[in-house]
Amino acid sequence: MTGLFNRRYFNERIDTEVRRSARSGQTLSLVILDIDHFKKVNDQFGHLQGDKVLQLVAKAILQSVRRSDIVVRYGGEEIALILPDTSKRRAHQVCEQLRTAIAESTRQSSISDGLPKVTVSCGIAGFPDDGKYQKQIVEKADLALYSAKNKGRDRVEIYESSLS
Repeated sequence: MTGLFNRRYFNERIDTEVRRSARSGQTLSLVILDIDHFKKVNDQFGHLQGDKVLQLVAKAILQSVRRSDIVVRYGGEEIALILPDTSKRRAHQVCEQLRTAIAESTRQSSISDGLPKVTVSCGIAGFPDDGKYQKQIVEKADLALYSAKNKGRDRVEIYESSLS
């Protein structure tokens, strides 16, 4: 439906990318992005409109990232981005650009379909700073995402040890 890879593909690729980064000595960033208040869209406008929002968000992301970046539908309204050779600071810049691109690309649809403004929250963690293994990096990106949501949504947070 979204044209994105699925969670199974994510699990395979993140392991591969972490090993590649370890061998090459390069950084890797993981972004977990969540569409804010997505349940309200489904509840108020129906699942077909929710699907449309997912499609618009996926399209905006795919048009904004590099070919080497890996974009997957991680969960219902969650999207994960594996950003090889990318520092957390650069991933933050990418996420800010994504937030803008998503807002712009969904604005017209929101106006014409009566949907609420679409915003996203992002959590970022990286290799090797936040862990040497997939599980550690995913957990920390998730913590950063929840921090973004707890701080009001529509924002980007980078994992810091104080979030644990």
